[in-house]
Amino acid sequence: MTKESAKKIGDVMKDGTIYAGISPDTGKEMYAAPVDAPQEHDI
Repeated sequence: MTKESAKKIGDVMKDGTIYAGISPDTGKEMYAAPVDAPQEHDI
């Protein structure tokens, strides 16, 4: 990866996920969904 293409926290990926950094536990890249998945609640 070049400096210009290095991922930064908050960068949006081609699939719409958001780069969240490197996991301190696994050393692997982490990504977050742009929105929460819809949920149904029966109260």
